Amino acid sequence: MRSKSVFLAIGFILCSCACRSRPIGNEVETKLPPKKTAYSLRPELKRFDKKSPNPTFDYLLQHSIPQREIESRCLQLRKQLDSSFVIESIGPFVMVTNLRSEELDELKDFTIKASFNALYRDYFDTIPDKIYTLYIFKDHADYLNYSRKLLDESPTTPYGYYRYDKAAVVVNYSSGRGTLVHEMIHALLDIDFPAAPTWFNEGFASLFEQSELSEGRICGLYNWRFDILKEAIVSNNTIRLKQLLGTTTEEFYDDKDGRKYAEARFVCYFLQEAGLLKKFYEEFRKNVANDPTGEATLQAVTGKTLEELEKEIFSSVLKRNYVDR
Repeated sequence: MRSKSVFLAIGFILCSCACRSRPIGNEVETKLPPKKTAYSLRPELKRFDKKSPNPTFDYLLQHSIPQREIESRCLQLRKQLDSSFVIESIGPFVMVTNLRSEELDELKDFTIKASFNALYRDYFDTIPDKIYTLYIFKDHADYLNYSRKLLDESPTTPYGYYRYDKAAVVVNYSSGRGTLVHEMIHALLDIDFPAAPTWFNEGFASLFEQSELSEGRICGLYNWRFDILKEAIVSNNTIRLKQLLGTTTEEFYDDKDGRKYAEARFVCYFLQEAGLLKKFYEEFRKNVANDPTGEATLQAVTGKTLEELEKEIFSSVLKRNYVDR
């Protein structure tokens, strides 16, 4: 979830190498601030020209942040932490971690860099103009301790969160590397699509709770949320699609049984499998001022009414079983 504190952990699969998501359990969510306090669209931000995309282009290295600002941020953090922490810049991020040295290359290359480039290749295109701090703690104890010490935060989830006010992603890495990817997505949506409604912000980020990266592209897979949605369908306890799209931030996070997250994720999964997620993202971002819930854009992109789309999505869920591989 995103906000002053945004909480949700995820799993990430890279190059067919499975990384399990965290165990299913109740999540204590923290509400977003009122919309007026969220970042608004800023016309001065620049976007990448993707008319002739280069498959080897490294988006991670392209940002407009002066090097002196990055160095200053690194220096500031070094004064706050002991020598057990590695602090270094990677693109628009300053990474702060106490992971073992043998884990760092994999973290940087196969989690941060690979997922960032894949997401920018297909979805995002706003050139970052501010530093995001990635606090990556090796275990739950350090995650709690340093959240309080550095961010004056008492986490209500053992997994991770995103702080808008400090542009900070904070994760307990022992919960799975996908936690980091999910919270990075919230941070990047904050700059690329800040007006996205909560259902899409969470559905899109949750899509990559379990995913694979192949040939530079990231693809969300079925995960444990599938069973939540299937059970709701079988018991006739689903949320109507029109209602889901119209939820306020507060209404969406009032989700004790996880149905809203599950359904929002599966809407994005359905669009991905139909080859329409990229188009929906681009059209929704462009038209959000006139279509704040995404209802009109969803119908235009799919060529279906919400009722038809809902029926097709639920039918596709009932036709298959989720097997955690």
